[in-house]
Amino acid sequence: MRRLVPLCLGLMLALAHSAPASTFQQAPIAPDQGIQRITRGVTRELLGRDVFSSPWATVTVSNIDIYDRFPYVETRNFQIVSDPQWNRLVCGQPGSGLMAFNGAGTSVGPRAGPRGLAVDDRNRVYLADTDNDRIVVLQA
Repeated sequence: MRRLVPLCLGLMLALAHSAPASTFQQAPIAPDQGIQRITRGVTRELLGRDVFSSPWATVTVSNIDIYDRFPYVETRNFQIVSDPQWNRLVCGQPGSGLMAFNGAGTSVGPRAGPRGLAVDDRNRVYLADTDNDRIVVLQA
């Protein structure tokens, strides 16, 4: 019995030391074009400009739904980033594409220097449209 304890401890230590401790696996953004990650250099080369000129603020709108059958729990996250130099909001969901919104053609009109962002418990997004001297409320 005494010989079994050191043997078990040694086996546990050997297995614990060799086990990988990675949580995230790197995945290429666009494998067909050879793009591993989006950087300033990649966007300048492919698009001829920066994706973000001057990101100012960000908020996440999240919802969690609980069901009585499979999949039991479902989450949705939506990220919004303000870019005041290009007068737009850039938004999207993880795993989906990004879209830009500048307000042109809407009832509140185009953005001018959108900076601060906040979100409340009813998924209303508050945007400080600084150059228009107003707060715009968007319903997510």
